[in-house]
Amino acid sequence: MPNDLSLLTCGNPGAALQNSELGQILSHIQSTMDYVMTQISWLSEQDGGRVSMFGPFLGRSLLELAATALVGRLDPLRLLVVRQVQAQPGYDTEIPWKASIRWQGDVLSGSKIQGLWGSALEYEKVTKALLGDYYDHLIWRPAVQYMLGGGSQGGGNWFAQLGAISPDSFVNRKRDEIGRLYSSLSKGIHHEFVLPPGSRYDRATVVDLVQRATHQIADIALVSHFVAHASASLSHADALAAFNRFENVEVMK
Repeated sequence: MPNDLSLLTCGNPGAALQNSELGQILSHIQSTMDYVMTQISWLSEQDGGRVSMFGPFLGRSLLELAATALVGRLDPLRLLVVRQVQAQPGYDTEIPWKASIRWQGDVLSGSKIQGLWGSALEYEKVTKALLGDYYDHLIWRPAVQYMLGGGSQGGGNWFAQLGAISPDSFVNRKRDEIGRLYSSLSKGIHHEFVLPPGSRYDRATVVDLVQRATHQIADIALVSHFVAHASASLSHADALAAFNRFENVEVMK
């Protein structure tokens, strides 16, 4: 059985998509997220030096895996294209591929777009970023409104916190929070500091970053199950139950 975070993020690809290529992709991401979670649990029992060295990598891995799964559940074509590119005989891991999933572009977009619906809009220039302006208006706002306006009762503090965010502010909040977390976790793995890693990324700091990352993933993943066209979605009741259970999980200590 998948853990509740990967269940929320990837849904139920086996039952919903059977043997489709998208189902295989989501199943792979789900099992990888489960493995990362087991490694985080193992790391919790290790000394502070290992936590400082490997904790940021595992935390960022979860953010990237979750974002990729959510991109695919909302826009299957994006991951199907990547799968086909990677399946080609000439695919070379030693060179960059422009079709690859990228944090800037697929998850976060550039500057704020002015005049979303103006006469100058060209479809080819519509940003497809998961937390971009078009997804904000067309996908996330209606989903948050549906979740909060349909009488859904989350039952926990996390759901109450979600309910305090207006649909119009949801993406802006999550974009800022996830962007900061990704940046902080990245600094912990790129060795850009000339100070010892423990001086900036001690156990308490890393635990906080990982816990916050999983919370943000859970928030967005929950809302995804209220997007009408999202693939592999759980029932609303099952998604809320998984969300509530995960709130009580101590991911890292």
